[in-house]
Amino acid sequence: MGHYVILQLSKKPVQRRDYFCADSYYFDNGSNIIGSAVDYIRDMGDAEMQQCLESMESYPVPCGYAIDAKARTFTVVSRADYWRKKYEETQKACSKILAMSLDEFMGRDASSAIRDVAYFGEDNYGIQLSMYSGCCDSIDYFMRSAKDGDVYYIGAVIDYHM
Repeated sequence: MGHYVILQLSKKPVQRRDYFCADSYYFDNGSNIIGSAVDYIRDMGDAEMQQCLESMESYPVPCGYAIDAKARTFTVVSRADYWRKKYEETQKACSKILAMSLDEFMGRDASSAIRDVAYFGEDNYGIQLSMYSGCCDSIDYFMRSAKDGDVYYIGAVIDYHM
């Protein structure tokens, strides 16, 4: 799948000594907070964190949020912009399922449309946001309750791979 990040978020600026670390996202049994599909989770150095935030800063604003790498902030710009494409894709996937006969629905071709509904409704992987050490939520989950204009400070940026 690829490399993704966990962004530590806070309503107040985060001091370096208070950054979360990758170890806090593992359970005692060795599994990790995101799920068994994750190969590894690792801390990033300061320069690598900054480079990652700068690349995320260039995401187009229609993605619904904005990152300011220099100020180390994550701003919820527009929940509607964030959800619009997912909403439209979910509707398309649902209409494919609704147009199927029972025989088509029972067949293998229905699986991709059913998967699409689940994926577009909420992607549990990708960017994760963490307000508490050891706990993180998908950006989709976070954006369901976020408010336009909310500003969060970014602490640690933790790399994970699936």
